Amino acid sequence: MKLMLDPDDQHQLLLISNEALEGVSLALDNTEPAKMTLNGDNQHWKIGLTAPVKANTTLKLITSINEVLYFIEIGE
Repeated sequence: MKLMLDPDDQHQLLLISNEALEGVSLALDNTEPAKMTLNGDNQHWKIGLTAPVKANTTLKLITSINEVLYFIEIGE
């Protein structure tokens, strides 16, 4: 599974999974739970955030299959 910031839009994350995901939700470590819009085919998701992700943010991705912690460092 791969999660990264969209290089063209800091309000959007890209999630690519080798397996179908359902019930996806996301929380940020230093904010209220993120309001997001999810759209995808259960394997390729675009996660639209209501605010840009700050540098050194831990993203907690929760799916119906497992729970994964991602640490994303975003440049200046």
